[in-house]
Amino acid sequence: MYIGYWSFSDGLSLSTIRPHLIELSNFDEVKSITYISIERASECKIFDWDIPKVKHRPFLSKPRLFFLDKIYELFNFPRKATEICKKDNIDFVLCRSSMAGIYGYQIWKELKIPYAVESFEPHADYMRVSGVWNKSGLRYRIQKYFEKKQKETAKVLLPLTNAYKNALIKEGIGEDKLIVFPCTVDVDKYRFNVASREEIRNELGISQDRPVGIYVGKKGGMYYDSEIFRFFRYLYKELPSIVFLIITTQEKIDWKEGFKQVSVPESNFIIFQSSFDEVPNYLSAADFAFNFHRSSEVSQAFSPIKNREYWANGLPIIMGEYIGDDSDFISANYCGITTSIESPDFDNKDLLELLNGSHRNQNVLLLASKVPNESIIRDIYLKVFAIINNIEV
Repeated sequence: MYIGYWSFSDGLSLSTIRPHLIELSNFDEVKSITYISIERASECKIFDWDIPKVKHRPFLSKPRLFFLDKIYELFNFPRKATEICKKDNIDFVLCRSSMAGIYGYQIWKELKIPYAVESFEPHADYMRVSGVWNKSGLRYRIQKYFEKKQKETAKVLLPLTNAYKNALIKEGIGEDKLIVFPCTVDVDKYRFNVASREEIRNELGISQDRPVGIYVGKKGGMYYDSEIFRFFRYLYKELPSIVFLIITTQEKIDWKEGFKQVSVPESNFIIFQSSFDEVPNYLSAADFAFNFHRSSEVSQAFSPIKNREYWANGLPIIMGEYIGDDSDFISANYCGITTSIESPDFDNKDLLELLNGSHRNQNVLLLASKVPNESIIRDIYLKVFAIINNIEV
């Protein structure tokens, strides 16, 4: 059983779950895969991934007042998943995220089926430090409790970064049950394309010589919010011809209001939604990219897949400090700038050079060879199966 925490059509599922299901289906030892997604729309779309051996079992969570939808999921979804495990003769459960790991733990508690948690992160503390959850609140305490149980009972934990793996070891988690599994991308799909660059810029009315910075994602919560626009204001004042491309699923009006409050004119930003498959084309139209994850005491656990997509396209990244292994990667490979987004060093000469200098320099274009690509997925699953079956690797 493979349990995801998002809709199968969500960008995170398309980029991080679909490639894993494809690779799992290629193992002769894997006879069938029951994939559970959590669908929160009024109705579930038709599953169209067409992956051999995969049977999709969507769990529909209808919107309820306040926190009631989460309570419903917490009490009903593990029960449903447990019944499916019995019916489908499941002998191993993979969970994507510590939220999905809640179901893996409850299945283990009932049936003692071994489970592993991919993308294991301190989600409760993410939400606490970003101000979304309160430390004394019910949501925080529930998530924190289940993360503790996953650390105790999961057969394998797969953190996204070496930095968080080391933090888990310091907590007393045995290194023999930890495997670093960073987010991966299809490097060929995201490779820079000159034709796409010209086409997209023409389509958006951006001249070929204007500097373009792109951001794919959200604001608020685990991401900066008002700080983003203050940062943009500085960049606009430094480089008045700059264009900000914002690809987001959030409401345009909220982003427009943010730009308006810092007096960045509408001629300097474009906000829109894009399908998952179109994103590489828009990346090719840009000269550099942004990552706005909040820097915090737990941000060492982040492995933003957008960074891998940016780098695969040859884009240098402007981002905060202490973001997973990526901030150190930037420093070691000269493929972007790290600065405090909250209190940026606006005299940072490297930042100014990136904005005003040649974009997509040769060093950045060579980055694609260093980006974790999907070829590592099979090797990591071989290690997971070896642990599950008590085989020395």
